[in-house]
Amino acid sequence: MDKSIGPDGVSANERNFVKEYLKHGNARQAYLNVFACSKNTAAKSSKAMMKRPRVREYMRIQMEKIDKEELRHATVDKSKAVSYTHLTLPTILLV
Repeated sequence: MDKSIGPDGVSANERNFVKEYLKHGNARQAYLNVFACSKNTAAKSSKAMMKRPRVREYMRIQMEKIDKEELRHATVDKSKAVSYTHLTLPTILLV
């Protein structure tokens, strides 16, 4: 097995691609940041990379980790909370 392939079957380049993609949400730019290639190659190859099942699964797992981490650190600042309970919907009377 290639040393750059992890136990999950994802290569180091695929991991880096996912990391870059999650930073800015642009697959072509993520591909350009990881691989030395032209913009045309990046456009085509990034689409192919996004279709790989192991890359999609790795991305899903990483996104879940990010979501859990954000939830763990999420707090509500009560001084900035706004209450709308005093508002009522207008009543429409039919004549």
